[in-house]
Amino acid sequence: MQLAFPPGPTGSKRGVAHRALSAILAALTVILVLPGLAAPASAATAATTITDPVFYGLESGTIASATGLDGGDSTRLRLKTAAAVDSSWQTLAFTEAAGNPDIDVTVFAYDADGTYLSPSTGWQSLVSPYTYTIPAGTAKIRYVLKYHAGGAVTPADHAAWLTIGVAGTGTTAPPSTSDPGFNDFEQGTIASATGVKRDGASDVATRIRLKAPVAVDRSWQALKFDGGPKGSDVSVTVFAYDANGTFLSPSTGWKSLASPYVYVIPAATAKISYVLSHDANSVQPINVSERSPWVTLSTVKLDPRDNYKVNASTVTPQFTIPGMHDEQGGNFVDGKLWIGAASDDSHTVANGHVYVYDIDYATKTATLAHTFTHDFGHLNSFSYDEASGDLIFGNGSSSYTQAPEFYVVKESNIDLDGTNTLDGVHATAFDVPDDFGAKCNVIWTDQPGVAVMLTDDGTTVRKIKLATGTEHGQYGVYAPAAGAGYNGTWDLLATYHINSAYDVVQSAAWVRGHLVIGLGHGPMSIAVIDLQDDGHMDYEVYRNSAQSQYFEAVFHDPDNHYFGGVNANTGVGYFWDDTNFSFTATPPAPVVTGVSVTPSAVTVSRGGTQSFTATVTGDGHPAQSVTWSVRGNASTGTTIDGEGLLTVASDETARALTVAATSTVDASRSATATVAVPRPGRFGGFRPPVKSDGVNAVQAGRTIPIKWTIDGEEDGESAVVSATFDEPGAEYHWIGKLGSYHLNVDTPRSWAGSRRTFTVTLADGSLHRAEFAFK
Repeated sequence: MQLAFPPGPTGSKRGVAHRALSAILAALTVILVLPGLAAPASAATAATTITDPVFYGLESGTIASATGLDGGDSTRLRLKTAAAVDSSWQTLAFTEAAGNPDIDVTVFAYDADGTYLSPSTGWQSLVSPYTYTIPAGTAKIRYVLKYHAGGAVTPADHAAWLTIGVAGTGTTAPPSTSDPGFNDFEQGTIASATGVKRDGASDVATRIRLKAPVAVDRSWQALKFDGGPKGSDVSVTVFAYDANGTFLSPSTGWKSLASPYVYVIPAATAKISYVLSHDANSVQPINVSERSPWVTLSTVKLDPRDNYKVNASTVTPQFTIPGMHDEQGGNFVDGKLWIGAASDDSHTVANGHVYVYDIDYATKTATLAHTFTHDFGHLNSFSYDEASGDLIFGNGSSSYTQAPEFYVVKESNIDLDGTNTLDGVHATAFDVPDDFGAKCNVIWTDQPGVAVMLTDDGTTVRKIKLATGTEHGQYGVYAPAAGAGYNGTWDLLATYHINSAYDVVQSAAWVRGHLVIGLGHGPMSIAVIDLQDDGHMDYEVYRNSAQSQYFEAVFHDPDNHYFGGVNANTGVGYFWDDTNFSFTATPPAPVVTGVSVTPSAVTVSRGGTQSFTATVTGDGHPAQSVTWSVRGNASTGTTIDGEGLLTVASDETARALTVAATSTVDASRSATATVAVPRPGRFGGFRPPVKSDGVNAVQAGRTIPIKWTIDGEEDGESAVVSATFDEPGAEYHWIGKLGSYHLNVDTPRSWAGSRRTFTVTLADGSLHRAEFAFK
């Protein structure tokens, strides 16, 4: 989304804007919060004023949130240069003076090398103080100020907007996950809407909670809840509170501990509490004494790429169609919308259903065409491959303890317009290892025979290839299949991971190259995932808290270019035009922060070659492609190709070359390597009386004539770097050089009875030795 602002001031008004800028900075307060201490309620009264002028040097303009670089905008005021932050500071508090206009601030962090630590904070209103937690690795910050309502800075601006200060130090020790408060439980629950304790009879019987919220260290990024061997029976929901004890809605919702759950601590969190139950439905009794073997709590440092962006109030459908079944998975199959309802987990009775609808987009109606029965279990996900006509059904169980599996039905085994049963007779079953996570969701991609498998918690996606005929895949149980039939085995092609996903996966669809999933049991939420080559997921969530619906069935109609989902509670279908797909995430343009070249220094002789590799680092997974170049060469025959292979010409006379790799994404980002080209010359061998093979017997204290030849020396440049024994004490007298070398060596009598090595070192790094035994 782009925001438009009114034209800014020009001429004298712009000068006034700059004067107003210093006034704006008169209310910025820097609060030092030591681990374990909450930010003071009134930052201005606790701070010591900073006098460093760098914090006050402002100018008209803005900073690009994607790159951290300067941009023009007369409606905003930015810090001219980055201001250094003390390594002891934990937070900066931006506080607006009383009676001032509503000011917004956005803060940018940079490391010691000046590299932007994306992302910025985004615009934060100063109607109430804004506390900025300084990210790890931050050396300097910059910030931008503007009116909350937009418009240029004018002479009407107040003379004292912000002050800058540092709070006093403190001595409170940082809390840790061994704090007894993290393990002090009582019967009962916490209301997810309010964060307040709730003590109904059923709540006391089925859940246990922390007695009181517990302080979290501001340096922590996340907490990991590890259920261990009991995890498949345990669920947790976490509640965050600010320094004033105000609940930071929403809670996490129930998270199964069948695999460890990583809870990313929200900004402004001072304390957390959590509730445990036997399972997500909280139907089994629980008591406090059962807690001890369940959960191990620890802190987690997150990869900055392992994160997701949440866009609020963006899921607004173009139209709805009521009257469909409120069931599990769904997708379009041969032009019709299929909605699935679960069967028994045993897979022995075909008592589940698939409802097939004709959708009329013109009249916005859905007509039930026919019904299938199936025994595929929970059926949270399925999809149809238009090219092959094959159907894939995932999530074969509703239980976290049930072994996961998925099914494929060949086109030849089903009449898409009929009413036959979908069961083991018509399908091939594929087993999934238990440690891959329970309740797997599986759908086709746009590659033949390739599917993606999602864990129920949304943290891991695996790309898999199904085996056919007599091929034996890495996983599954092999059952020979004729021709191109599926044989029950599959191979793992790639794994993608994010430390903490947004919510539980309810359904999935492959939409125009994107993996799209319906999320959770709360407000309408959808995630769009792009799978990156380096194993990370670009994960963006679109939600609308005003719409309580959630999607049990996410589907895509490629023939009519509609994407949609079905409300699990009402059976209402929601539709968007995928050609104007408002939440098909377009990742921000990659930002390159650095390039490195390996090796960084090397010696290459004339006529030789050397291969270099380049690594591009940055945000948004920038392309690793670079443009290679070489400079400093005297010969046009010295070149480097597009793969980084350097060839030094046989007639090269330069002694030093520079190889450069420049990012194709950002030409301002490059790195170099140095190449030494040694003086030419090839060792021709030692000459009598010295022999190179065997040991030369000589009298200690005598002068030894040592002679050798060098071929190919040019322009009066000697190829010899050094010529010496491996022990000090001798004296050396050059008799001849260049081509035919003669060195007289006066040896000391003290060498008698020893063995010494004489070494000639050439410019190309080669070593040539002769052995001497002294009598």
